[in-house]
Amino acid sequence: MKRFAELYEALDSTNKTSAKVAHLVAYFKEAPENDILWTLYFFGGRRPKRVISGTMARQWLSELTNLPLWLIEESYGVVGDLAETVAQLLPEPKTTNEHTLTYWVQVIDSLRKLDEDGRREAIIEAWSSLSRNESFVFTKMITGAWRIGVSEQLVLRALAEHSGIESNILAHRLMGKWDPHTTDYSTLIGAQEGEGDLSRPYPFCLAHPITDSVESLGEPGAFLAEWKWDGIRSQMIVRGGELFVWSRGEEL
Repeated sequence: MKRFAELYEALDSTNKTSAKVAHLVAYFKEAPENDILWTLYFFGGRRPKRVISGTMARQWLSELTNLPLWLIEESYGVVGDLAETVAQLLPEPKTTNEHTLTYWVQVIDSLRKLDEDGRREAIIEAWSSLSRNESFVFTKMITGAWRIGVSEQLVLRALAEHSGIESNILAHRLMGKWDPHTTDYSTLIGAQEGEGDLSRPYPFCLAHPITDSVESLGEPGAFLAEWKWDGIRSQMIVRGGELFVWSRGEEL
């Protein structure tokens, strides 16, 4: 979790594409495969489902810090971000841990089975063992406020550099309804055409803003331009004698 929290902070602290790619590649080299899988899942636009409300988080933060609730609310109003408010106001952790991102995802999943008192106890215990960066990310995840300033294309570029697999192939393998709970990194990333989920769609052809200078694209005469029409994008897959239709949002 420490490594993932550091990655989150590093990506959030720069607007340079090359720097973000470098941070991601360094993370992919060091992180366990299960953690990489969850990172791809979350950075691919999927969000953890909310476990507690913001009101609960502020109330429990007040109890843990012995600060009055009105002061917590005022701090939140000034900061404007609940996870950052929590991270700034939490005391130094009583204990430390080396638990992975995968471990904490499993903890968050287990919270859904608990009543409110059980969630309160488990979350306060977690806050008491997490560093400032880790508690920031953890709070983002449990309150459903997850967002990160990095595009899927950029993540694919970094993963391609790390794995040696072309980014367009990786884009295809990461499409569809895969779940880190039921697959593993080697199966997902190493799958060949025709293997795995028969319904897996191809990446949709979308328009993306350029990240480098216009001059870096080459001579204008080498390009074709087409209209970007409004409408609903869909994709039909016929594979293994079966037919599947996908929406742009990867809904089957």
